[in-house]
Formats: sequence, C-alpha cells, structure tokens
Amino acid sequence: MYEINKTYETPKGLIKILSRTKKQKLPNGKVKHPRAVIQFVKTGTVIDVQTCNIKAGKFEDFMEPTVYGVGFLGSPIRIPARGSNSIIRKIYDLWSNMLKRAYGNYKTSYAGCKVDPRWHNFTTFLNTIHEVEGYEEWEKDSSMHLDKDIKKGNCGLYSRDHCKFVTATENAKDSNKRRWGKTNDLALT
Repeated sequence: MYEINKTYETPKGLIKILSRTKKQKLPNGKVKHPRAVIQFVKTGTVIDVQTCNIKAGKFEDFMEPTVYGVGFLGSPIRIPARGSNSIIRKIYDLWSNMLKRAYGNYKTSYAGCKVDPRWHNFTTFLNTIHEVEGYEEWEKDSSMHLDKDIKKGNCGLYSRDHCKFVTATENAKDSNKRRWGKTNDLALT
C-alpha cells in the first residue's frame, strides 16, 4: 500500500516513505507486522512505525512544536501522567510553565520574556536543568521558582546561564525591587 519515496498525507502531516518491510511469519508461528521508516516532510524527523498506524496517525513527530507554539519533545520520550511521582513529569511541568510565561497570554509582567531556543527542546531542558543553581533544593521543594532575572540582572531570558532557583520570598522581593525601586518587606509578611 505505501510505496517507497512517495509522500502521503496523514493526520500528523505530510510524510515520505523511506523504506518498508512486508508482513513476515516467524519460525515460532507469530507474525511480524509490516513496518515503514517514514520522514515528516515539515521537520525532517525520521521514525519507524507499523504501517497499520499510518492511516490512523498513531505516531508522533517529536520535533514538531506543540507547546505554546515553540516547545517540542526532541526525542521519543514518554511523559508520565499528571499526579505521578516522576521526576520527568515534575521537570516537564516546570518546562511547560516556563514556556507558558514566555509565550502564553501574559501581556504585562512577562512582556518581552524569551526562552533560549535550546530550551524549546524538552529533552535538552531535561538534560541540562540539573546544572542550574539551586536545582537540588528545587528537587526537594518544588515550591521554589525558576527565576531568570536575579542571577544576571533583569535580562528576561530563561536559559541555563541566566536562571537560578529561588524561594518565593526571594522572588517577590526582587520583583518589588525592580518594579518599585525598593524592597518592601512589609508587603511580604
């Protein structure tokens, strides 16, 4: 059905068939279903899928931005469900909330805020977030904030080099200082 070097429209976008195998009967009597190596035309991502999953769109382009128009998984990683006690889920939520602040509907406090393009890739974020100052404390206490402005001044860039984890109190004090030119400790108690 799917011919090599031809393109096909799927529920996940236009793909090109790079190679394919036929159905095989194995010596143990089981069947090996036909597979295809496909390439997403838009991103160039190459994956291997069962051919029966192509029409239904039961595959993913992990390089396609699906989080706030810029964020993408970057690898075939599986994100655990909400409520799981998984560090990957905890880091995924941190990443997606960071993208939300930078590229969501915030018109005031996050105006002009950006995320380093390397951190648009969740896999890169996952592999580098442990290098950010205060990560170990955040891992124990997720009420800490990922801050982009305290470490190197009000730069507005979320990146490995500009960020650090801070307490909510430290974040509020810095925000007040930048907004009003002073720290208002009475407002924080």
